Amino acid sequence: MTTYDLTWQWVDGGGDRASVMVKDDGWFVSGQHGSTCYWLTTDQDGAAQTVEVALDGPEDHPAKLALRRDAFGWHHADGTLIEQSIQAYDVDIACTALTNTLPIRRLNLGPEESAEIDVLYIPIPALKPHVVRQHYRRTPTGYLYENRDSGFRANLTVDTAGWVTDYPGVCHLTEGAP
Repeated sequence: MTTYDLTWQWVDGGGDRASVMVKDDGWFVSGQHGSTCYWLTTDQDGAAQTVEVALDGPEDHPAKLALRRDAFGWHHADGTLIEQSIQAYDVDIACTALTNTLPIRRLNLGPEESAEIDVLYIPIPALKPHVVRQHYRRTPTGYLYENRDSGFRANLTVDTAGWVTDYPGVCHLTEGAP
């Protein structure tokens, strides 16, 4: 087992800390961005299996989301299926660059290769997960990332292990990359 403790500094002054345990059977991630905490697990191939997000709120109404993936797609804790999620092997939690690292490492694209994938996007603070199309193209310095639904694009810089080290206009990794 290998553990990485990572910190990204956001351009708005906030920070994102994540602890990643990599084992033979998958990853376990716990992280925090401000008052938002998140946890996720993957299988041995890097496909997300579970995700939880918790937001601070009034003591009697904290916001929490718990999801799990099976052969039919992503489900809420009550069993409700999220539409069109059967091919969404990755999760994108809006408050962390770590969730861009997961598909980059899972896809393992060669130079100038690209892939378009379904991703379960979790907006913060709304916590209303939905499937979006994302495109990743490997470039000499990292990956061109595009959200096909919103039109958002970013040239992500990654290190040799696939960790996102610079997300222009959003954040950059300040500690923890191997």
